[in-house]
Amino acid sequence: MANVAPTARRRSRDRGFTLIEVLVALVQIGILAAVVTAMVGGTAGSGRERACRASAAAARTASIGFRASHERYPRSIAEMVAPPAAVVLPAGVRLNTSEEEGHAAGTRAIADGWILTMVPGLDEHPPSFQCLWFDEPLPASPTDP
Repeated sequence: MANVAPTARRRSRDRGFTLIEVLVALVQIGILAAVVTAMVGGTAGSGRERACRASAAAARTASIGFRASHERYPRSIAEMVAPPAAVVLPAGVRLNTSEEEGHAAGTRAIADGWILTMVPGLDEHPPSFQCLWFDEPLPASPTDP
């Protein structure tokens, strides 16, 4: 009979987890969730930034090519992609088709998570390109198709 009592106590103690064990497991899960969320969120923002910067570099190069064939710099992004130009907008990128927020039509390339704005150069100076990226996609403008 003396052997039965310790075995019965051990079984009742082994049936579940203590409160401390449950709390430790929850803290570990919370830490993992925070790390994964931070990694995924940071990657999306950095991808938008890279996409916009790569598009700005491509637009600068295209504006130099435009000048070589037209003997002047372009006044808009639309002018660089209009036929017979060899420049093609990437899939998912659209141009503003009307003046909005002080930007002339065709001077903004808008994508999911970023906007590339072209500021035409004065006289014989090349245009400049500015990137803006954000966490949430912009809603479609009522003036854009």
